[in-house]
Amino acid sequence: MTFEQKSVTFDESVGRENLLSSLRSLLLNNKNPTEEILREILSRAQLINYRDAGDFLDLLSQHFEKSLLFKILVEDFFDLAADLAASKRKTQSVKTIAFINEKLSGGGVERVISLLVELFLKLGKKVIVITEIQTSNEYSLPVDCKRFVVPLSEYRYNEIEDILALNEVDTVVFTDYWREISFKTSVWAKLKNFNVISQEHNCFFCPTFENALWRYDMRLKAYKASTVLTCLNHYDEQLWKDSGVENVFYVPNPSTFSLSVGHSPWDQRKERVALVSRFCNDKGIQFVPKLIRLILNNRPDVKFYLCGWFMSESDKQQFYDEIQKLQVADAIEFIGRTHHINQVMNSSKVMILPSTHEGSPMVILEARSFGLPSVIFDMPYLDNGTNGVVRVPFGDVFSMAQEVIKLLSDQSYWEDISQKARLGLEQWQIDNLMIVWTKLFKQISTGDFLKQESEPVNSEQIMTEFYKAQKYFNENFSLTSLSESETRKIERYNSIVRVIHRICPPNSFRKKVLLYTARKIKKLLN
Repeated sequence: MTFEQKSVTFDESVGRENLLSSLRSLLLNNKNPTEEILREILSRAQLINYRDAGDFLDLLSQHFEKSLLFKILVEDFFDLAADLAASKRKTQSVKTIAFINEKLSGGGVERVISLLVELFLKLGKKVIVITEIQTSNEYSLPVDCKRFVVPLSEYRYNEIEDILALNEVDTVVFTDYWREISFKTSVWAKLKNFNVISQEHNCFFCPTFENALWRYDMRLKAYKASTVLTCLNHYDEQLWKDSGVENVFYVPNPSTFSLSVGHSPWDQRKERVALVSRFCNDKGIQFVPKLIRLILNNRPDVKFYLCGWFMSESDKQQFYDEIQKLQVADAIEFIGRTHHINQVMNSSKVMILPSTHEGSPMVILEARSFGLPSVIFDMPYLDNGTNGVVRVPFGDVFSMAQEVIKLLSDQSYWEDISQKARLGLEQWQIDNLMIVWTKLFKQISTGDFLKQESEPVNSEQIMTEFYKAQKYFNENFSLTSLSESETRKIERYNSIVRVIHRICPPNSFRKKVLLYTARKIKKLLN
């Protein structure tokens, strides 16, 4: 391995074991190595034995400015950075926690952050929140929680590091599961020796539903590098374990409301159907106009309260055009964003949630707290989607309309579903979650991660969800926007799926034998 004037050349003949010592000697002979040399070293760093990952980073830190080194690593050599971060196994005691995310206004993810801040403070932890922007309609934070705003810029990592050091942070939590910058920052934090808790707030196959296939590879690398990954159901817990994420735990979302909230009986509620959501195709807004028309054909007296906001002007225009075309606009009242969701839940008779996919919808917990029956497309993996929830086949708007009409018209049926809605809510209450998080913090602090017993997962249902996501992608997204190489990969992938379908059709004896054999092999390997 020899330095030239503006480049570095690795001599592989010295062997992998000796590369680190060769690199050390050469850096010692170059008092002021340039950024270009750093980039060339990193581009060839796969030659370094990852048992030497810590020494490799320490060596580079001695010869290059640290903020530049780690920024270049995560921004331009993410795969390498994630591998190096994954090699760092040491943890520290959890005392001060920082949430790093885009904002504090929006949907369920941001609501969960505000609730977890309160929970962690009750556990005696210090908590700070760092966001990129500050907006109106933000979820509130306790006065004991410091808030910092660090906009996206070339100095972002430096500013975040200063804040973390000033507040003596040891643990960082990342919740923005859909953002590239969040994955990069989580790896950066792990390289900086912080405990990293990554939270996946959606289902395993959400990148397929959202036409974001790039996310599969990047989030897996980031999650493998994290100290801990939390997810929202046992299905995903199993899938992440099978994907090679070592420390993954199912941790329920906290409920917005306590068990003591009052809930109105049938005769004190209005003939109203509520939709509480962001308005976009992921949340099924494209199904809503037809759904409303079908309900009004049978129950013209019903009103529809839409609480939320459109994610794009095109979604908004398309929705308005459709409700005018179907002549249902007069039955709709747009509430917009509201901090009085309890009033909506306690005065409506039915909530609809026509999402294509979810993680663990906060609105279902909120509806259940007030005994409000929900009608959703079937997502069998949901941890909170059983009691008080009526599930219909995916995309079947007619069946959803029929269930809504039945709940609006049949008092005994409504009361039965309403009573069931409040069963089992203890799982998401603050007292239970304090126990769950206390155990997790103890494991992080000691570095001794226990293998928790997972509930048995139906492999066939997992495959059904996989095929559903694939079918949705094929029907709704064009491959023309992808690069030629990406298109070829997807076409090969689809070919494999079709072959598996032909060899092992769903519900066939052959498929059952294959799944049984796969489980036995996995058990033997473990």
